[in-house]
Amino acid sequence: MQNRLVVENINFSYGKNKVLDNISFTAENGIIALLGNNGAGKTTLMNVLTGLKPAKHGKARLNDLDLLNTKEYPLHKVGYLPQNFNIYNNITGLDFLSYVYDLKNIKKSNKKTYIQEIVEKFHLGSVINQRVGKYSGGYKRRLGSSWSTSPYHNR
Repeated sequence: MQNRLVVENINFSYGKNKVLDNISFTAENGIIALLGNNGAGKTTLMNVLTGLKPAKHGKARLNDLDLLNTKEYPLHKVGYLPQNFNIYNNITGLDFLSYVYDLKNIKKSNKKTYIQEIVEKFHLGSVINQRVGKYSGGYKRRLGSSWSTSPYHNR
């Protein structure tokens, strides 16, 4: 499935400090990166696109879905892995994937298959039953990115 994110003229300010000034771009399937200097507004933009902060002006559409003007944010269609990804250290990777599965409202009958596919795709089998606090930084990144690129992510 081809996905398309269209961002048009997004504006956001912290008080009188304008952080985002008419930000526009289009992104399609593939690896997308936001690069810029510290304080350039990358995190603020991601917070706006993921519904954590309200844009003052502009539009953002994911396929036919208006991301900025929806009452219930489409968690089942949007994923975001921040640079510093932290989850509770006392849960297992399996617990995390199960939680994300439930959060995304994926059909319950697919849960075991979903988790097994993720474990295999991201080579997490050797650590999936360990507490996340024992994971290396690389395994934490794999676990964090696994749910946003899963085969059931857009279902």
